[in-house]
Amino acid sequence: MKWMHILQRISVVILMGGIALWLNTTTVQAADQSMNYQVKANLPSSQNNQSVTYFDLRLAPNQEETISITVQNKDNQAHIFNISPNTAVTNQNGVVDYSQSKKKADETAPANIASLITGDKKVTVPAHSSKDAIFKIKMPAKK
Repeated sequence: MKWMHILQRISVVILMGGIALWLNTTTVQAADQSMNYQVKANLPSSQNNQSVTYFDLRLAPNQEETISITVQNKDNQAHIFNISPNTAVTNQNGVVDYSQSKKKADETAPANIASLITGDKKVTVPAHSSKDAIFKIKMPAKK
């Protein structure tokens, strides 16, 4: 008889706790954090591997190549996009990072990619449209 009384109390406590949790729930909505632009590399014929989405070019000394990217603005207003070539580095987690434009260049590298590329630095893209940014690459004379 005593066990029945204890089981009833435990059941009531569990039931009350479940009701309290159910009544205390709140709905949380996250804001849409999607990017409102997209950038695509338009791969030239000098591309080594056509199945990748980045530039992987094989150019001879003194060779010039024109490359372009397409910037698509998915937003309801026009945007100005600042474009700059950056050397890829690996961050502390081993992930390729292109955002460190102020990082000191490796002096053992044969060339600095930023000094080889000229072209559009800013592109204004109207709402819901795309625009190409065009660049020229001129390889140095030495291999």
